[in-house]
Amino acid sequence: MDLILATDWINNAYPEMDLQDANKDNKESTKKQEEEAEDPSWISLIDEEMKREPLAPIGAELTRSSTPKKCGCAERRRPVPLVDHLCKRFKCSAHELHVLFKSLEKRRDIVEHLRSVQLRTAHLRPSVRNFPVRCNDLSILDTHSAPAYRGYLGITVRMHYYIKHGIRLRHPNLPCVVEFGGGDHKTFFPLEILSIVL
Repeated sequence: MDLILATDWINNAYPEMDLQDANKDNKESTKKQEEEAEDPSWISLIDEEMKREPLAPIGAELTRSSTPKKCGCAERRRPVPLVDHLCKRFKCSAHELHVLFKSLEKRRDIVEHLRSVQLRTAHLRPSVRNFPVRCNDLSILDTHSAPAYRGYLGITVRMHYYIKHGIRLRHPNLPCVVEFGGGDHKTFFPLEILSIVL
């Protein structure tokens, strides 16, 4: 029984393949590795800096007084649901909030306040799809009777959010934030799906 070497088998199976060329590729890759080893990389620079700086022994306390650093999450602005924000601002519950919109003075105050803050949608997933909204006015009609699609087919804003986004609005008696677009286009956003970025 004859023994077949792997190189003989490769030569017989693939006669067009030249093993010498494969060895040349390996030699070139080793040359590249040697050149990369000669070039100072950022890892070697960091290692050199760490060698220069003396390390404090384990358990040794820092002698210098330093103020604690604030975490990055405190600097980031966090969204607060708009209904909760309005309830807190006017000291009422969410169910009592619709009464405030009946008063013309309170309504103007709310619109001015909403114009001065940054509003953002909060109903889209993933959250990066949410977008900023500018409050131009509040709708006269509440969410369950305000027309969507300019009243076409009799669809209301409440129906639109249930059908398209699968959101069952908890406060359909609250008005919508109206954002004016080009021409006579108006976009209605229920207060529940908006958040204030503080």
